[in-house]
Amino acid sequence: MPPLSLNRVAAVPFDHRYSPLGFDLDSVPPPPRWRILLGDLRRRLDTLSPMTADLSAAKSVIELAESVVTKGAETLGALPGGPDANQVLAYDLAHAAAAVQTAHTLLDYGSKGDLEARITNAFVADAVAELAGKIVGREALWGVSPGALDDAT
Repeated sequence: MPPLSLNRVAAVPFDHRYSPLGFDLDSVPPPPRWRILLGDLRRRLDTLSPMTADLSAAKSVIELAESVVTKGAETLGALPGGPDANQVLAYDLAHAAAAVQTAHTLLDYGSKGDLEARITNAFVADAVAELAGKIVGREALWGVSPGALDDAT
């Protein structure tokens, strides 16, 4: 059998108006053009939720989360075998510590304006929710009491 030449492939007729699915692409309306300007984005964010931009509450929640992470680190250090024997706790603790530290550094960013404060609050809420998911049911392993994050409001 002779090798397939490019001339034979190029000779296959192709009508660009039809899709492989068999309908006429010219009859499909073009997609709308999305233009999101910063002002429009801010207006949309204002209508999404009545979240208040209270950074003092975010700061107290971050401090509570930092105390849980600190207690978890102390507990990990006191466990027999340390991090090598307790890798799941060490992994969860590292991720939680990174999220809490990032939330702490976002407090400066949040002070730049209302939208920035809302972003900071959302990140803090997400970081603390992740931390709560890591410790619920494993409070003894972390060295904290059940409901350690109950005051995070």
